[in-house]
Amino acid sequence: MPKPIFIIGNQRSGTTWLANILCQHSKIVGVQSEPFGIRESYYFNIIDRYFGNLKNDNNFNQFIDVFSSSDYFILTKVDKDIFYKERPTNYVQSFKLLMNTFAEKNNAEFWLEKTPGHTLYLNKLSKYFKTASFIGIKRDIVDILKSAVRRNTFRNNRIKKLFILRRVLQYYKYDKHLNKFNSISNRILLINYEFLRKNPKKIISKVCQFLNIEFESSLLTQHYEKGTSFSSFDNKFERERVLTKFEIKMVRWLSHIFRILPYIFYRILYSYQLHIRPRTLPLSLWRDSKRN
Repeated sequence: MPKPIFIIGNQRSGTTWLANILCQHSKIVGVQSEPFGIRESYYFNIIDRYFGNLKNDNNFNQFIDVFSSSDYFILTKVDKDIFYKERPTNYVQSFKLLMNTFAEKNNAEFWLEKTPGHTLYLNKLSKYFKTASFIGIKRDIVDILKSAVRRNTFRNNRIKKLFILRRVLQYYKYDKHLNKFNSISNRILLINYEFLRKNPKKIISKVCQFLNIEFESSLLTQHYEKGTSFSSFDNKFERERVLTKFEIKMVRWLSHIFRILPYIFYRILYSYQLHIRPRTLPLSLWRDSKRN
């Protein structure tokens, strides 16, 4: 039976880059497409429970109709008829069926999934997938904010500052969940983005050792474009000007506050996201299929 690998961490922390590196291994397969490679499933943070109890045939049929039309599902090249044949009765069984079939079609021993939002669901995922390994990647908060801000256009400075506030809060919400899970589980490996950038062979070798697989030279070959927010032209200049000195001080000041807040505070935010806040299916699930 193929084993799962979940890549987790904050948005803009290098999760896409790391996932694409590992998918170069002969024993690992992930759902990828041009130009940036690995695709996000949004499964457990959005799709899970969205259609109600899947023991109900109407709910199950709606779930299959919608999910099977997503780019993620289509890129696996799994025939949706297998779901009617096997008839899973919940969302976990359904995802396992999809990903295990996908891995077996590609003669892979591992399937890899990358959705930053799944960082908040580590406890659930560890219970759902008993043989899963988790690899978390961390990056300096200012670098993440620069990347996130560069991807957005703000009408005024007030909106930009509110965006920064929300992203700093999100950063520590994810970071606290990573640290907490790391303190109670031996199934997670945390790596640093800067260490990966400076010495990829050393860090990827460490990841391979964690997964109990041999290091392969193909892992150092970049097949897909890096998902950077900055152009290669005058990259350093762009990075320096995207946040003002005052905004960087603001990020550091907010970081000091959010860093000392207890984990229970972030658990409450997690509960709000899980049980109260309404969820909508992201349009990016049909990004390519709608274009064609």
